[in-house]
Amino acid sequence: MKRREAIAGAGSLAVLGVAGYLVFGQESPVSGERLDPVTIDTLSAPGSPGEPVPVPYDDAITVIDLFATTCTACPAHLETLQAVRQRLGTTVRFVSVTNERVGEAQPRSFFRDWWNQHGGEWPVGFDAEGQLTKALGLPSYPFTAIVDRSGRVRWSKSGTPGEDTIVSEIDAVAMG
Repeated sequence: MKRREAIAGAGSLAVLGVAGYLVFGQESPVSGERLDPVTIDTLSAPGSPGEPVPVPYDDAITVIDLFATTCTACPAHLETLQAVRQRLGTTVRFVSVTNERVGEAQPRSFFRDWWNQHGGEWPVGFDAEGQLTKALGLPSYPFTAIVDRSGRVRWSKSGTPGEDTIVSEIDAVAMG
């Protein structure tokens, strides 16, 4: 009996560890590195121009959100980002990006409907070639990166950091 209890206990710890990782995430190994701009095709949706945009932007601090429509934590994370944006106004630019294959597995209308249901009022686009995903070293969804005006990744995290944490990190980037 002791062996079964030990195995069950070890299995429980593994489950808790994975759950903790998903909730609290991990910092990305790219923090501090320069992120070369990647052109992202965007949807035509509220706040999203429907034309290519550079990521990161060179005129403002950029908050990059990598998401997937299949990610169960992503809708709640988008709500957090909406609250952050409401607190900070237009001093920071946001962009959400998925590397899902638009038009192959799902039509553009699927992504537009998903974004209208869950998204923010900022550009949402597709990283079809996975350039941005690779450059940021995406460990899991959702993933958030804060990039300064010089293009340097100053903070990044997978998982669902809270509103106050994200605002604090943006403030730290803004202060230099």
